[in-house]
Amino acid sequence: MSMFFPVFLLGAVFGKVMEDTGSAKAIARDITPRVGKERVILAVVISCGILTYGGVSLFAVAFAVYPIAAHLFREAGIPKRLVAGSIALGAFTFSMTALPGTPQVQNAIPMPFFKTTVFAAPILGIISALLMRGLGVWWLQSAPRRP
Repeated sequence: MSMFFPVFLLGAVFGKVMEDTGSAKAIARDITPRVGKERVILAVVISCGILTYGGVSLFAVAFAVYPIAAHLFREAGIPKRLVAGSIALGAFTFSMTALPGTPQVQNAIPMPFFKTTVFAAPILGIISALLMRGLGVWWLQSAPRRP
């Protein structure tokens, strides 16, 4: 297990650098105008996905994006209870496990045992990532209308 320590350490350091420099907030603020204020959920999901796919640790993404997501949700009038789901969808699902080439430790640890690379099954990974993101965003966007 100690051979994966550098991966954990570098992910945590990179996440801290992204948080301290304001890069995570800059990504979230840049995406929101592109998708529109009415699609704040999608903006948070995409922001988290970009950060996670870029190599930032999952938990660092959650802590870095939460304050900006809470503010965006408040401005858009979307219940704050959906912030956690939006962050989880963007950081803990498609970008963490399905997209080919993701540098997350969840993919790095089993590679020696399965004798694969981070680019194993790219077509299946892309299809499953699109399904996860599409169905997840659809569910989250329909949630505020439910009691």
